[in-house]
Amino acid sequence: MTNGVLLNSAFRDNLLSLKQTREVIDRTTERLATGRKVNSALDDTQNFFTARELTFRSNDLSRLLDGIGTSIRTIEQAQNGVQAQERLLSQSRAEATELLTNQQGKISNSILADNPTLYYRFNESGTENIVNSGSIGPDVNGTAFGNVSAGDQGIYGGDDGAASFGGNGDGIIIPNDDDINLSAFPNKTIEFTFKANTTDGRQVIYEEGGGITGINIYVNDGTLYFYSTANGTDSDFLSVNIEADTTYHAAFIYSSDDDEIRAYLNGEQVDSTAGFALTEIPAHGNSIGVGFLNRGAHFHDIQPNGAPDGEAGGRFFFDGSISDLALYNSAISDESLSERGNIVENLAAVDPLTDLKKILDQLTQITEDSQYRGLSLLNSQTLETYFNADRTTSLRIEGQDLSASALGLDPDSLSKIQTLDEFIDILDDALETVRNFTESLSNSLNIIKIRQDFIREQIITKTAGADDLTQADLNEEGANLLAAQTREQLGVVSLSLASQSSSSILNLFA
Repeated sequence: MTNGVLLNSAFRDNLLSLKQTREVIDRTTERLATGRKVNSALDDTQNFFTARELTFRSNDLSRLLDGIGTSIRTIEQAQNGVQAQERLLSQSRAEATELLTNQQGKISNSILADNPTLYYRFNESGTENIVNSGSIGPDVNGTAFGNVSAGDQGIYGGDDGAASFGGNGDGIIIPNDDDINLSAFPNKTIEFTFKANTTDGRQVIYEEGGGITGINIYVNDGTLYFYSTANGTDSDFLSVNIEADTTYHAAFIYSSDDDEIRAYLNGEQVDSTAGFALTEIPAHGNSIGVGFLNRGAHFHDIQPNGAPDGEAGGRFFFDGSISDLALYNSAISDESLSERGNIVENLAAVDPLTDLKKILDQLTQITEDSQYRGLSLLNSQTLETYFNADRTTSLRIEGQDLSASALGLDPDSLSKIQTLDEFIDILDDALETVRNFTESLSNSLNIIKIRQDFIREQIITKTAGADDLTQADLNEEGANLLAAQTREQLGVVSLSLASQSSSSILNLFA
């Protein structure tokens, strides 16, 4: 009975069937609309809550991707900055090297203008260094000149500026020659550029002849000595103080025209002796030793055959670099030596680097301009990138200070630079630092991108897992809907027939 109305069993069965069919239609319609067969805990409690947990994890990972994307952009911004700094440093080094090469060319041109009898740049192996006459012999160990480390950077800082002597067994022999020592000459000039790695002890730079007639130029405990003897007539020892790791231009002039022997350092006359009634330096043999004592020679405290303290027979190897050795059978002018001295001093000056300093000022500005959302890895800041929702796995990237000051290229540091080669060394160190940091950034970026791809795969997996538990088969649900709708229509027809049957019975009693 419904609201006091009595329904027969046929009506009740049809109404119940229609209600159930409507529920099926409503449920199936919802599944088709949402695409899920589990839309609430009532549908399937276990699958519903498991799928929701997977979905939450997937959403958490999706939010992590935003932070990872920010980290990637921060690193890319830093990489752009580092690459700009590397280009600046490379440009500065190229310009400094060009400046250095131009300066080296100046001293060569100046020497050649005085028409030397023999001129060695000592910047290449073999006879390419020879001007006018003469040849390079084997070193004291009987091997080729190349073993004296041609191409050392120590004297000018360029790629090829000097012969390097190690202070133990290295030396160059210039054989006897009519234009050098086998003939008598009234005037003679010897000039060279050198840098001593140490001024301790006794080290021969240039020596020719022997104890009767010869020339000896050597370093002894912080002093550079010049000496000559002609047919047993000795000159005074000329001397000047020098320092280690400093490039000098030195010259020795034997002038019978002026009855004087003179010594020069960086183009300035530093000592002289006169009054020997000199007429010439006689012919003499024994060849020439560069960087060591080839034959006997006089020292300020040692006679050729009377060396004290067990030093007799010593070779006194030079520890340092020698370049631009020129020999003349004339006394060249003070103006020429002054020009060469100025060139060498300019090679060791930082004044020509003014324009380069302007370029290097940009290094610090780049570190400041390489920020992304307020963080710059070029300014010692740290970037932390997390890879899970619990923040238990991460990658920490330590930034590095790449400002001009940190790289040793700020104005205060540059003002302390004494030589061009020192400046180029600092540039090389800065370039290595920048390139190493670039490599570190690239490695970190690759790691983060790999983790980013892994997280994306995790999101796909968790989302697919949730779908597996809740997703509906639309084909199946469509068929279910069609069947339910058909059943509903049939139920309505059945209900109508039951109604007609009831009406027929009532008519019998009318």
